[in-house]
Amino acid sequence: MKTQLIFVFFVLFSVFLFSNVVQIGAGLDSAGNHQVKTSYLGHSSTHDYDVSMGVSPYIEIMAQDDHLFYGIGVEYQAPRKVDFTTSDGKMGFVPVYGLMRVQIPLETFIIPEFIGQLGYNFLLADDDYKGNADVSGGIYWGFGAGLVIDKFVGQLMYKTNYGSMEQSGYKWTITNTQINLSAGIRF
Repeated sequence: MKTQLIFVFFVLFSVFLFSNVVQIGAGLDSAGNHQVKTSYLGHSSTHDYDVSMGVSPYIEIMAQDDHLFYGIGVEYQAPRKVDFTTSDGKMGFVPVYGLMRVQIPLETFIIPEFIGQLGYNFLLADDDYKGNADVSGGIYWGFGAGLVIDKFVGQLMYKTNYGSMEQSGYKWTITNTQINLSAGIRF
């Protein structure tokens, strides 16, 4: 994991050298759905759990071409409680994603934009959540809309994180969905 994080920061730094826009911000993730599908010897079951609210700071490094922004971003979805009946486990994700923002050119000081994100996320889980299982990340995607006022950005996103855990022949596939409301500043 340490090597992967070093690689992520190297990529972010490389893109930063060729970009002309940086956006930093933080969001509040609503309480959401945490689906766990268990597989063992060809049998499977699916269970839905509630996941508590959380905080998600992010940084995005983008190039701009008129009303189109494209680049990469990384977000830290701070660990949050999953409402299992048997434990007080917490989990979070660190998605690294490519992004595209398309602005709608209006003759006003408020500029609406549509946002799409697609990438890979790393699953973070404490021992109460994962036990002795090995965890791995998976695909991340999100979409939404935002409003830009001068350098300030507000956005509403729907985000989905995938991950998995394995132990002794058991496999758990995780799908976590939440709505995110965030504010940021664009340089």
